[in-house]
Amino acid sequence: MNLRELQDNWDSMGRRALFTAILTIKMSWSGDDFFETGRQEISGLVRDMDSLGRSLPRGTAFWCGVGRLTQPLADHYEEVVGVDIARSMIKLAEKLNRRGSRCSYVLNERDDLSVFGNGGFVLINSNITLQHMELRYAFSVEKR
Repeated sequence: MNLRELQDNWDSMGRRALFTAILTIKMSWSGDDFFETGRQEISGLVRDMDSLGRSLPRGTAFWCGVGRLTQPLADHYEEVVGVDIARSMIKLAEKLNRRGSRCSYVLNERDDLSVFGNGGFVLINSNITLQHMELRYAFSVEKR
């Protein structure tokens, strides 16, 4: 599968399956239930980091998806950037965004993150994403 096929596949799932394409533990989700799983997951992350003496720093975070995790992260970060390769996922994230300008979403049609330039993020997290693609995309490393 090439990157374009992967992108088309996720774009199609985003148009048809909506939340189930992202979180497959249920075949049907209400929006409230789906987003509650994200709030709980981020609460757990914050609790785990606090228990290690590592609180989430204020700053910029980077997250993938339609906003299930991006939005609750915005309660802990000044700015959260979600990135996805599927236009339908980005459109859904923008439509469902309840955190205003604290959350922005970027369509990335490349096999790298050069769309963000050389800037950095305080936290980069990808959860339940990389297992859906070929290893060559999940483990792509820039050669210097």
